[in-house]
Amino acid sequence: MLTSKFEDKSFYNFPFDEITYNSGAPTASLGAVCSVSSWHVRGVLSSGFRAPNVDDVGKIFDTGNGVVIFPNPDLSSEYSYNGELGVDRDFGPFLAGATGYYSLLRDAVLARDGQLNGQDSVLYDGEMAKVKSLQNAGEAFVAGLDIHAKAKLTEQLTASTQLSTAQGRDTESDLPLRPVPPLFGQTSVIYQAKRWAGEIFARYNAWKNLDDMPVSGGEVTAYTDDGVPSWWTLNVRGDVEVVEHLELVASLENILDLHYRPYGSGVSAPGRNFIVSLRAEL
Repeated sequence: MLTSKFEDKSFYNFPFDEITYNSGAPTASLGAVCSVSSWHVRGVLSSGFRAPNVDDVGKIFDTGNGVVIFPNPDLSSEYSYNGELGVDRDFGPFLAGATGYYSLLRDAVLARDGQLNGQDSVLYDGEMAKVKSLQNAGEAFVAGLDIHAKAKLTEQLTASTQLSTAQGRDTESDLPLRPVPPLFGQTSVIYQAKRWAGEIFARYNAWKNLDDMPVSGGEVTAYTDDGVPSWWTLNVRGDVEVVEHLELVASLENILDLHYRPYGSGVSAPGRNFIVSLRAEL
């Protein structure tokens, strides 16, 4: 349930005083797991929905490239129908697996051309800007693959890696879905002793090319003329049991002090930083 009131119209004279929203939907999931010898197979079918939040229906958003997204009182929920299939294989000291998934979105919430008081452009911050709004725009899909592997190198030493890649497309306008991230993952080497453990790991994110982002649709301002740059960080983490039930945890992140932005955040990530914490088990 949501109510967004527009009492002060001195900035923009909206043709409505408030947006009210009350929506729900039944959702369901069905899963199965089959294990035969060293093979493990799992599958899931599910449905879901996402109701618009207050940012979606009650906020003016300047995209920074001559487009302004205005509230839409007619926006409604988007629905998803999902399938997932995963396979794991145990090779003794080595474990590998993959999971593929596909999601069909109906009434997908996407930015589309709109109007404000019959005009498709308005004066915003001293300049003319194109009017867009979030609308329920037909169908879209997201498909992806997750791959993971773990190897026990010695009794104390373990290496692991995880990779995720996905593709999404708005099938109505035949455009890529901007929120879908590029390839990303993490690779770790962990040493586990009796009372302490240490880990060195790298996180990484591939390029997102400009052709894969509907910049012309006004949904994003690209970080560079070629798209969103790739990045990787080197990190270490360790924990030690100080006394029984009390553990000291410390980590040093982004050791190389790289300046980067996680995809879709629009905010630079922390530089080199040190974190210390205590964890107690009662």
